[in-house]
Amino acid sequence: MKRNLFCLGLFLTFVFAVLAQNRSPSPGTADFDVIIKGGTVYDGTGAEPKQVDVAIRADRIAGIGDFRTAKAKTVIDANALAVAPGFVNMLSWSTQSLIQDGRSQSEIRQGVTTEIMGEGESMGPVNDRVREHMLREQTDIKYDIKWNTLAEYLRYLETRGVSCNVASFIGATTIREYVIGFEDKAPTPEQLDQMRELVRKEMEAGALGIGTSLIYPPAFYAKTEELIELCKVAAKYQGKYISHMRSEARQFTFPNRSCAKGGAENHGRHVHLHRCRYRARRVFAPVDGGRRLSCFVQAAARSGHPRKNCGRSQQGQRCMGECLYWHRLARQDFTRWI
Repeated sequence: MKRNLFCLGLFLTFVFAVLAQNRSPSPGTADFDVIIKGGTVYDGTGAEPKQVDVAIRADRIAGIGDFRTAKAKTVIDANALAVAPGFVNMLSWSTQSLIQDGRSQSEIRQGVTTEIMGEGESMGPVNDRVREHMLREQTDIKYDIKWNTLAEYLRYLETRGVSCNVASFIGATTIREYVIGFEDKAPTPEQLDQMRELVRKEMEAGALGIGTSLIYPPAFYAKTEELIELCKVAAKYQGKYISHMRSEARQFTFPNRSCAKGGAENHGRHVHLHRCRYRARRVFAPVDGGRRLSCFVQAAARSGHPRKNCGRSQQGQRCMGECLYWHRLARQDFTRWI
């Protein structure tokens, strides 16, 4: 008898387990947290837009399709509206304003959900010299510098609470200020080793790569060879190189050659030029300036490296795209430009 009861119990347990696995979820009050209904979805892949619903659970998109019968805590009617992934600000200077107000309303209300920092200077690494300089440069936003590394700064923002996603490049200027100071001099071999080590630590902690703004002091004290050494370290972690070009006038072509060389030496990593434009009418005509830059970019394309115009400057004919993006630069393709 006991054996029969045991077998019956085992059989019922098996049946209930099978039924539980095969049971299809029925719509309930907690299907999803948010459903965006009836919007025209642009998914960011370049595909044709389509009118579908978007279901969200916690902080993840749970599905895209027809969710008319599903229920959610919040339902948003997006009829006649566009639904798209959040925009990325690739050149954010919200480093201080997010400390003051983490809601980032000026960007969020324009659709920007990710802010990328670190053009030239970054909020870390910080030592006593850099901290003193940062405190002295504060204007209307006052704050204590409670971090020592770039990664600690990003965690500081997260702890305080920010509405956007944040990431950062390592400012080559900040690395130079940390090790050398503000003087116009080349690093010693020992100092260069220290700079490499700072880059290595920040890259391991999640930095995106190296950022420069070579038109400003003390950034323009750094020679191309110094930047290449920092890029080599970043390249080991799939890091990229971004640059606000060194000159927009008489040395117009030089900064682009420097960026090409920096990217080429960066073991084939990406190069991203900010504010790539020509503004000096006295040197040669704006059309000639644009033609020189165009020839340079086309030479990269002929070498097999796609480029992309990522925007237009407000200065119209006096410049090319606001940024030019080259993929996987190879050293041998740019030897004639260096």
